[in-house]
Amino acid sequence: INCVFSHVLAVCGIVGNMLNVAVFAQRNMKNNTNILFAWLSFNDVVFSCTQVISRLESVVRKFDATLATSVYICYNAYVYFWNQVALASSVYLVGVVAVERTVAVCFPFSAFRIVTSARVKLAIGLGYLLVIGLSSPWLFLFNVEWVTDPGTNRTVARMVGTEFLATHFRFITHDLYIAINVVLFYAPVAVISACTVMTTVGLAAFSRNRRLLSAAAAVVTSVKRKREMKSARTAVILCVMIVVLVFVPTGVLEMMTVYSPNYFNDNQVYILRCLQTVAYEASCAFNLVIYLMTSSKFAKTFKKLFCS
Repeated sequence: INCVFSHVLAVCGIVGNMLNVAVFAQRNMKNNTNILFAWLSFNDVVFSCTQVISRLESVVRKFDATLATSVYICYNAYVYFWNQVALASSVYLVGVVAVERTVAVCFPFSAFRIVTSARVKLAIGLGYLLVIGLSSPWLFLFNVEWVTDPGTNRTVARMVGTEFLATHFRFITHDLYIAINVVLFYAPVAVISACTVMTTVGLAAFSRNRRLLSAAAAVVTSVKRKREMKSARTAVILCVMIVVLVFVPTGVLEMMTVYSPNYFNDNQVYILRCLQTVAYEASCAFNLVIYLMTSSKFAKTFKKLFCS
């Protein structure tokens, strides 16, 4: 899993989301929802790149265990922070997409006043500040020292806790941990789940009303509205995917490790966390397919840009 499958998914995520960013950057694709999708794709590129780096340790370990340990320590010291920022930001942006599409579906006549381009960009900026701000203590927890291993007489990396970690150990391991879980996990779960239900109900009502309208009335009222509904369907699929592939595995695993710490041994926990990470990578890798399947405008722009 770590040496092959994870790398394949990560590379698919990098290539697919770079293509997404290129498509969403086109002039005819610029609207509030697509701005969010573009930043979501950018986050997934960063996450997939850091995942490739994280899995290098498993490949290197096949040939050199000492070097693999140094790779693992350097990843945790310098790259892991950005991996988690990208993942948390993606979850946050999916929540913003869910809210934006819920407003568009449930309040169609007020959506253009409520959801403006400036407010969407402000929400994106505040989201990054929130995620980076809550995660920033990680940057000050450890230092990397290069020492000589007496067993192999080779220079290896060693992670050493900082004075900041020793001074604020209780706050970091308990208070900040709870705050991060509430703000970056439980709150997005609640928002995305509620908005997904509301959007699904709104889509069902729209479909029912269209069937009741005459053919002429349907043509007049549904051109722009149909576009909004297609975008809403894309948002619903993304929300369901992020819940199934990210929130559910994370929640189940965290609850079991907290409330039943002896239920799994260390090897089983390691395997479960690897599968959990693969689920994260899969949620990034399949974005391009979802956009192509659910948005005819995205598919046409993609075809014009890369296939003509």
